[in-house]
Amino acid sequence: MRRTSTLLWISFFAIVATALVEAGRARTAFAEPIAPSIGGFTVLGASTGEGGEARPYEIVVVVDNYAEMLFVYSIETANDRRVQLRGGQSLPALFRAARGG
Repeated sequence: MRRTSTLLWISFFAIVATALVEAGRARTAFAEPIAPSIGGFTVLGASTGEGGEARPYEIVVVVDNYAEMLFVYSIETANDRRVQLRGGQSLPALFRAARGG
């Protein structure tokens, strides 16, 4: 009976030690808010991965729910205030192509 108790205590301390080490590695979680949908349009912003952490370049994806179109807009540089249309696609055609049709 003493051996079983000793093994349980060793297991307990090993689990607690592992939990403490992993808790020290934890990073804060980040989740994008749900994309807002207003008047038949859904808008979502995302980073392009360029421009560094201080001034990341971003794109805006707009879905026109009525016309079933997807549009991607971007700003060429951080100092440029012009929004440029990068492309658009019919959502039904996009999903058909994704299915291999």
